[in-house]
This record gives sequence, C-alpha cells and structure tokens, in this order.
Amino acid sequence: MVIELRELLRKFIEMTPNIARPLKEHRAVELWPQVVNEQVSKHTTPIMIKNGILTVLTSSSVWAQELRYTKKEMISKLNEKIGEEVVRDIRFRGGGVYAEKEEN
Repeated sequence: MVIELRELLRKFIEMTPNIARPLKEHRAVELWPQVVNEQVSKHTTPIMIKNGILTVLTSSSVWAQELRYTKKEMISKLNEKIGEEVVRDIRFRGGGVYAEKEEN
C-alpha cells in the first residue's frame, strides 16, 4: 500500500496539536482577503493571531469602528473556511501602519 506524503503529513499534523493549532491560526490570516469584501480588504491587513484573537490593522480608526459591527460574521466565515473554531475574536487597530493594497 502506497501512502502519499501529503496524507502522512496531514496525519502527523493532526496528531501533534502544538503544530496543528498554529498552522490553522495562520490559515485564518491567509483567508482574510477571501472572507471580507474587496473594499474591506483594501483598508485592512491581518497581522497576527494569538490564542484565537486575530489582530487586524485598518487604514483609520473609522474603519476599525465600522468593522466591529460585522466581526461576528467575519469570525463565522473564517472558522467555516478553516473547518473548526480557530478565531474567537477579532481586534481592529485603527490608524496604524498597514500594507497599502495596490489596485490592479
């Protein structure tokens, strides 16, 4: 029986919680642009996740305030894409330095 390397890695990661959790948390950061709309994506940059709390920089404090109203929906969408509850909360930090998104 031939087992693919991908399958072996998946099983290893599942059996090693101290590796699996950080990888799933990092996935939340990667998925951010897919979960939010294009306008929100242009004005935000997810910078880190720790203990289930995703920190997102915004282009202004106004953006940070507005996004707080929809964070439950964003959390739900992120966790749905990841396949389990990884993100418990999102903290928006307004007016900070963030990666300027280039328009195509």
